Amino acid sequence: MSNDLLNYDHFEEYFQGVPPGPNGEVLRRHGDQVERLGGGFYRHHGRIDDMINLNGVKTSAEEIRSVIGNDLVADAKPISVDTDGSGQHRLVVYAVPRDLRLLESPDVPERLRTQFQRDIKERLNPLLAHVEEVVLVPELPQAGPGKTKTMQELRRDYEAREKKVERRREAH
Repeated sequence: MSNDLLNYDHFEEYFQGVPPGPNGEVLRRHGDQVERLGGGFYRHHGRIDDMINLNGVKTSAEEIRSVIGNDLVADAKPISVDTDGSGQHRLVVYAVPRDLRLLESPDVPERLRTQFQRDIKERLNPLLAHVEEVVLVPELPQAGPGKTKTMQELRRDYEAREKKVERRREAH
């Protein structure tokens, strides 16, 4: 387990607000959902901080990720963000193109956005099929060696990125 975080408060991220264990143990927030089954068995449901709620429909980032793969994209990470402060979340997809030269292409994000929307509508749920934006990146943002950032971390990054874009627009 980590003992320190580079850009976040370690206590706040992992321990604050977590109730003690049955014998008073100090427990740590881990971000995974686990279901206790009978006979001492457990079922792992995956990351709960990667849940996406769009238009009242909940799904996981992995479920969306599983339907948007295509020959242009090596990897993708969907996130939900409140882009206008209204409380209505929108779907944003960080996508790594197979050919990194596509990072400079102005039309690829829109092509992928349209394709992702179609894939989500046809293969998952039409109510989830509004992709606000596709952000092309050379690799998925990392929280550490071999660890992709959580949805919460990616939301913060996206919001900071949007503020920079907005300031550039205002400057011109």
